[in-house]
Amino acid sequence: MLEACPTVKDATSRQLWLEMVEEELGQRLDLRNQTRLRPLVVELTRTCAAIPAGLDVLVDVLAALEGESSREVSGLRSLMDEWSAVEFFADADWTLLQQTLNEVTVRGHVALGEAATEGRVRIPPRCTDAWTCFAFLTGVNSPSGTLPPSMVFLELLAEQIEDPVGVRVLRQWNQRWAHRWNLTAELENTRWRRSPEKPEPASTARLIIQLDPDGVDPDSYTLSYWQEWDAAGRHCERGEDRLVKREDLELVVEELVERMEDSWAERSSPVWLEFFLPWELLNAPVEWWAKETRSDLPSPLIGDYPIIVRSLERLRMRKWHRPWRQRWQHLTNRPADSRAHWSNPVGEDHVQRLEMELKADDHLVSLVLSEPPLPDGGTGQQEVLVALRAGLPVIIWNREDCSTEAFRAVVAELLADAGLANLPGHARQLKLDASRLDPVHPASRAARNLTVLWDDPGRQPGGRDASGFLGEGWR
Repeated sequence: MLEACPTVKDATSRQLWLEMVEEELGQRLDLRNQTRLRPLVVELTRTCAAIPAGLDVLVDVLAALEGESSREVSGLRSLMDEWSAVEFFADADWTLLQQTLNEVTVRGHVALGEAATEGRVRIPPRCTDAWTCFAFLTGVNSPSGTLPPSMVFLELLAEQIEDPVGVRVLRQWNQRWAHRWNLTAELENTRWRRSPEKPEPASTARLIIQLDPDGVDPDSYTLSYWQEWDAAGRHCERGEDRLVKREDLELVVEELVERMEDSWAERSSPVWLEFFLPWELLNAPVEWWAKETRSDLPSPLIGDYPIIVRSLERLRMRKWHRPWRQRWQHLTNRPADSRAHWSNPVGEDHVQRLEMELKADDHLVSLVLSEPPLPDGGTGQQEVLVALRAGLPVIIWNREDCSTEAFRAVVAELLADAGLANLPGHARQLKLDASRLDPVHPASRAARNLTVLWDDPGRQPGGRDASGFLGEGWR
């Protein structure tokens, strides 16, 4: 499998790979000067196998060069998982267990695997069946004196399958190893506690996308992204940053959404998309960006996902966070007493007076703009700035024209029907309803171009503070 990797086949890339492996290991490998690739790969593998964590380093460095989604890297990861299983269950007879796990047809093996770790670890996409999931879990640590996640997984699986022979194989395996490791009591407790036929309700998962101006090329953005799969943000993985041209953003987002759907194919939980946007992209119609563009019928993201627009500037400006948290707390604790302010630009000092009005009334949590926040730094963008400084978590506007009667009617309906506490879901429904109407109709056009910036200060992905993201890599 190593021989099939482009990095390994190319002499220059291969040399870089070997140098990086030596750097990570902190020692020279002293390989022979092989002229043929296969003997080199065999010697390299044997040498790294004799070094603690050597094979892990070998594959990790290759993944950094090839990309984690590479077919060869994924295959090598699976081989490493099986190697981990052989080391973990030393001297085991694998025949019956592997045969049983390969024949199991339970579709929820990913959910069971993550339940076995109590949600601490995400099962990677390479775990396509019960056997590969079990092998991966043998490398997941557990506290001393507790049942290893791989054994918990077998217990959960045994409750799901109907074949009595398969159930007996799984439980006998666990019984044997629990006895050997003095974990019989823990095994019995696990069997008593677990109720896999009544899984916990699926929490909302999120794909979080941040677009950061490059700083050198005004037409480029650093795209960062995270996958988060619990409501509290405890389980969040960061992806690999990419530098993307403005005109390619929609296609790259489509690619991320497709990969997210592939990796979460075994899940049934709803998925939200969150966009952290800089000033110049606040007016971008991200909810209408397309997916399935390689088909004859592309569809907009909003058809499949609730979409949240958030401010990258506010995220970075910690000096704005205290009033932001205060207003959000008012919105969540006293929604009936929370109000929206409609901007009415009169006079040259309109923006300054607006800021004072917003700061003077603690009940205001939302601002309806008088103009869209275009990148030219006009009135709309200035109104966004003072709303952010005043701590208002909700800002509403129309991407084309905020002065039309149709837009004002849409916002009035939005606020009357949903109230401020339920804006995102109701705004999405208005847009979906509008998409079924003639697009030139004023009400349809106003709803389609409606934008709601919805900033929850408690929704900071990855368990970070608002000054910067944390999280492990997801590629």
